[in-house]
Amino acid sequence: MPNIRWRIGLFVFLAVGVLQVAVAGFVLARLSAVQTKEVDRLLSELLVDAEMLIAHTEAGRMLHSQAQHHSKWNETFIDVIGPDGQIVARSPNVPPDGLGPETFSEHITTRSGMHYTVWDRVHPRSRKGHVRIRVAEAQLGPDHQFIVRVARTLKPYQKTYWRLREQLAWAMLIVSMFSAGGAAWVARRSLTPIDAMARRAALLGHSLDGEMPRSGSGDELDRLAAVLNQMLYRIRSEMMRVRRFSSDAAHGLRTPLTALRGHLELMLKDAPAAHSPRLELALDVVDELTILVNRLLLLERIESTPFDFGPDAKPIPFDELVRDLVEAIGVLADERNIELQLDLVPLLILGERQPLREAVMNILDNALRHTPAGGWIRISLSTTAEDEVELAIEDSGPGLGPEQLERVFERFYSERDGPPGTGLGLAIAKATVEAHGGSLHAESPSGARFVLRLPRTRPLGP
Repeated sequence: MPNIRWRIGLFVFLAVGVLQVAVAGFVLARLSAVQTKEVDRLLSELLVDAEMLIAHTEAGRMLHSQAQHHSKWNETFIDVIGPDGQIVARSPNVPPDGLGPETFSEHITTRSGMHYTVWDRVHPRSRKGHVRIRVAEAQLGPDHQFIVRVARTLKPYQKTYWRLREQLAWAMLIVSMFSAGGAAWVARRSLTPIDAMARRAALLGHSLDGEMPRSGSGDELDRLAAVLNQMLYRIRSEMMRVRRFSSDAAHGLRTPLTALRGHLELMLKDAPAAHSPRLELALDVVDELTILVNRLLLLERIESTPFDFGPDAKPIPFDELVRDLVEAIGVLADERNIELQLDLVPLLILGERQPLREAVMNILDNALRHTPAGGWIRISLSTTAEDEVELAIEDSGPGLGPEQLERVFERFYSERDGPPGTGLGLAIAKATVEAHGGSLHAESPSGARFVLRLPRTRPLGP
């Protein structure tokens, strides 16, 4: 998708172009009007001269005079027709059929009271019909018995018009391009703070630290950064409150649950056989609550304390870790006739083995719980174009809806069809992966597909 800078540049390019086209059209129209007025003035002078010569029966002298001044850029046509239709005088450049027919006529009256009609037509010697001449016709002489037609070529005027039009076109293109480039540059400079805020927001991720950079200029973008920082502060405070509540609740429940389990075990030893099933059920419930509390404490520890990989940290063969976990769930998969499809390549990552094992196991366990009997789970390990390690776990289950895709990693969220869990497994997996500098997201092409990405580590040695 085009960014804002290019959209602004394109808009300025089109706006400036349209404005220049309008101005150029006005200039060319005015030039054409001035040229037409100039030619009509010359034609009226020729008609006045023709009228004087006709009055003295000297029309031939007019032809001779124009022939003396004839040149490539000053080409004049003269055609004089008598009362009975005979040709009284005609210049050599007039075609046999005369200077008609007219293509567009306009009646003009000079200040001296002369009436004549003008029109344009194709030049007799123009091959492609581009060059035109302008013809003026008037009835002159005694009792207006003579029809006089005079014309001048429009070629020099047309060349001036075409040359100006070409120059205007190039000028419009250059001005529009420079205007668009300048607008894009200004937009880029203006949007630099937004780019900085976007990069900062991407770096923040789910971290509770940091804020949007401010320029200190007090402009709209600086005020936007201030508002975002206030919002981040409120979100950070709320998240810290929720985390403290979860952590305090988990710590507070841990000791009572341990004590409760001890009392239930003592009661189970001395209880009659009829009460044993109820006490065993109570023990199972206490064990489930203990698991939930321990997972809450684990999630809190992962989110609050990032993993620190020192210089002595050793790379982990990620393919072997995944293969071991797949073998561990193989028995459960066989019981439900679920096919496990493996496509692994040897890859190394840097991290803590046990948290990563639990993260991958949580994803595998989620896929196993939501895959129907007779289905399949596909586990593939490969590298991405960014040279990251990518683990994709896809199942043939019911998949995830749009809302589920957005909330599947939330704590205690579980609306997917299948056996219920604690609602913390995927949240722990995501927190663990992100603490290792990676990412975890969900897709749903048909069933559910979880994609885990981690930074790749190159093998040590020569």
